Amino acid sequence: MSIADSFVALKSRNYKYFFTGQLISLCGTWMQQLALSWLTYRLTGSPALMGLAMFLTQAPSLFLSPFAGARADKVDKRKGVIIIQAAFLLQTGALALLTLTGHINAPLILGMALVQGLITAYDFPFRQSLVPDMLDDRAHIPNAIALNSLVVNAARIIGPSLAGLIVAKFGEGWCFAFNSLSYVGALVALLMMKIEPGTFGKMPAISRWASIKSGFNYVGRHRSIRAVLSMLLVASFIGTSYITLLPILVSDTLHGTAQEMGFLMAMTGVGAIFSAIYLAFRRNINGLDYLIGIAVLIAGIAEAALAACGNLWIAFTIMPFIGLSLTFQMAGSNTFVQTTTDNEMRGRVMGIYALIWNGISPFGNLLYGLSAEYIGVEWTIIYGGVVMVLSAAAYFLLYKKEAQL
Repeated sequence: MSIADSFVALKSRNYKYFFTGQLISLCGTWMQQLALSWLTYRLTGSPALMGLAMFLTQAPSLFLSPFAGARADKVDKRKGVIIIQAAFLLQTGALALLTLTGHINAPLILGMALVQGLITAYDFPFRQSLVPDMLDDRAHIPNAIALNSLVVNAARIIGPSLAGLIVAKFGEGWCFAFNSLSYVGALVALLMMKIEPGTFGKMPAISRWASIKSGFNYVGRHRSIRAVLSMLLVASFIGTSYITLLPILVSDTLHGTAQEMGFLMAMTGVGAIFSAIYLAFRRNINGLDYLIGIAVLIAGIAEAALAACGNLWIAFTIMPFIGLSLTFQMAGSNTFVQTTTDNEMRGRVMGIYALIWNGISPFGNLLYGLSAEYIGVEWTIIYGGVVMVLSAAAYFLLYKKEAQL
């Protein structure tokens, strides 16, 4: 496969606009994630409140993502994504204003985190199910998803690195302000797209509950999708939760600063870039479900090593493995599910995907925050790594057919 073939999805005019807009917007998103966690810890000094803030940014997805996915199958997805991006612009703008004027406090942080979570619950199903509609050739879906992962992780390198510098020199508020402005780029890209109306107007008139139920029934009937989503559940609940405690680990255990935390997060992006490039070069999904299990295994080992290393420079060498494995797990699962799902069911299935990825992870964040209060940050992350290793072993034992062993 040539290098040009690994970017084949960019031949589609609409996807090219989307790709560019997302790169700008996601840099701001990663900046805000670092700045928000650092601000919460600076103001409260509480791991539990940090976990609660992260919980609120994602918890609404547990309840709303299936509704959002069902809705995405019935309406114009592009218009829906435009409304959602505009809502993000307003939310981040308000957070920036409160922080820059010195009016921010713990209750307001939690309130703004909840608003962000409510918007996010609709964002993922709409935005992900819109991707195939942007493409001139549906055969380019795996490549488009891989390129999505590439742009997310390019932003993961750029965003936290910039955020660490900005927080150290100017404060968290300017990170929020940049994120607000970054949504303008995403909105311009969406407004420039020309997408033909999809099948939403031709769908049978069924109740929203029946539509949601049909999505869960669809997943239940497809064993390979169900197996891959089980690993996504582990990565979401356990694998990503270490980041909730990362500011404390950096500050108290590794004796680093906000700038060094930004560089650590950027190192996860370096590993993630390699993962995204590999997925972009893949021609098909053969064996992908097997590699998804391997990714969870590697992530568990790497996270336990991160918590146990006690040295900032060793941590820099471990972070790329965490970024590579977790990104491969998430993007590989996305590719596998979207490629194997019927087009008319895509919104509902991606709603379930969002429920697992965004809706379950906040409970892991909350659990990690509470656990750290009692057994410490290091042991919490180490035990989480052990759970991931055991889960990967169970996956290979229980899903041999799906994993193609």
